Amino acid sequence: MFDDLSLDIIQSQIDVSRFFTLAVAAERSDSVYLTNEVLALIERLPVRQAKAFRLFIDGYSYADIAVAMCVSVDNVRNYIHAAGVALRKMLGRD
Repeated sequence: MFDDLSLDIIQSQIDVSRFFTLAVAAERSDSVYLTNEVLALIERLPVRQAKAFRLFIDGYSYADIAVAMCVSVDNVRNYIHAAGVALRKMLGRD
């Protein structure tokens, strides 16, 4: 039913959603430290990964991000997936 690429995309979207939920929860609970910590972790990512990830959590689609970054949608998927992997490692959830 799903090929490996489809499963990778689904998993990266789930991972991004979980991370985004953490950031929103931190913001809603007025935990400035946690919110700043999350933002600092994103800033430690390679530039393209950080940019794609920030745009994605701001609600932009892969297609919109691709246009903004002048790259293919596949590259955007890869950047966001790699960002999720790196952030999980930074958070000790690998």
